[in-house]
Amino acid sequence: GGGGGGGGGDDDESIQDNLRIADLWLAALPHLTRLYEHYATNYQRAKTLLQQLGEQHKPFRQFVESDPAFPRLDNRLIAPLHRVPKYILLFRELLKKTPTNHNDRSALEKLVVKLEEMAQHTNKGVRRGESEIALEEIGSQLANLPADILTTTTTTTTSAA
Repeated sequence: GGGGGGGGGDDDESIQDNLRIADLWLAALPHLTRLYEHYATNYQRAKTLLQQLGEQHKPFRQFVESDPAFPRLDNRLIAPLHRVPKYILLFRELLKKTPTNHNDRSALEKLVVKLEEMAQHTNKGVRRGESEIALEEIGSQLANLPADILTTTTTTTTSAA
């Protein structure tokens, strides 16, 4: 008795029918999203540190510049962030070539939407990292102000009133 289907080729067909790339990506996407958000948030900090190392440590700068074939590290840092838009383009193209009745079609549509959301989160992470560095710089500048600046300002304001 049993289900639908014919003879010997069913196992191969069911493996192909059940192996859908979009489902695999959708399962991994929450983990990838967290990784990319973390990376994006820390990207600017890493870039700044790399720049400082190049400026302040001659041996490091010489090492980086020693081989013209050696790819610039700052260019390498951005590469993972450029992958997300490439994933979106890849799966949009795959979606165009996937028949509307294909069993992976709806999962591919969902994947493209989720990847676009991931790109937005990644961009927000980069901006958040930039904001954190800007706030740290402001905090550093405030820390270097004279200790009595608030007292002087308060006294002057109070005296004027």
